[in-house]
Amino acid sequence: MGSPRRYAAIAYGGGNAFRQSAGQLSALLTWTTACGAHYLGDLDPAGVEILLGVQDQIPNWQLTPHCGLYRWLLAHGHRRPLETVPTAACIAQLDTLFPLDIVAGIFRLWSDGRRIP
Repeated sequence: MGSPRRYAAIAYGGGNAFRQSAGQLSALLTWTTACGAHYLGDLDPAGVEILLGVQDQIPNWQLTPHCGLYRWLLAHGHRRPLETVPTAACIAQLDTLFPLDIVAGIFRLWSDGRRIP
C-alpha cells in the first residue's frame, strides 16, 4: 500500500443522482479505505438537502461539505436566480453543516434571491 494521500477518489453524483447512489459512495469509501468524504453541491436549497439526505443514508461515514471550495464559490461563483424559496427547516440546518462565515454567505445569497450552481 502506498503512502497516504489527501484524496483517494473523486466521485461525481450529478445532482439528485448523488443522493440516489449513496450506497455506492459507502462502497467507494470502503474500497479506498478513506476515513470520510467531502461534498460540493449547488448553493441552493436542493444542494443543501442533498447533502443532508446523503448524510442520513451513510451514518457510518463522515460526509462533510468542502468548506474551502464553498468559500471560493461564495467569493467568485456565478450567481443565478434562486428557483425555489428555502424552507425554514433548510435554513435552520445550515449552521449544523457549515461554519458561520459560510452560513452568513449563503443567507446573504438566498436573501438576494440568488443561488450558485
